Amino acid sequence: MRWHARGYGLFAANPFGVAAFTNDKSQNSPQTVAPGKSLRYRYRVIVHPGDVQSADIAALYSSYIAGK
Repeated sequence: MRWHARGYGLFAANPFGVAAFTNDKSQNSPQTVAPGKSLRYRYRVIVHPGDVQSADIAALYSSYIAGK
């Protein structure tokens, strides 16, 4: 997956563009979703002053994966 930003304010995670971003077609990551089914991607972005310890990233990650 690659993150990208555009000058007009877009900041996005793109799980589908790896081959285009790397110029390597072997990096293709196709997704197939069966009719009637869904696919959900979840991301969290944390912006904070300081370092990983002061933000307690480990606790934030634990909370995130627990769905809280």
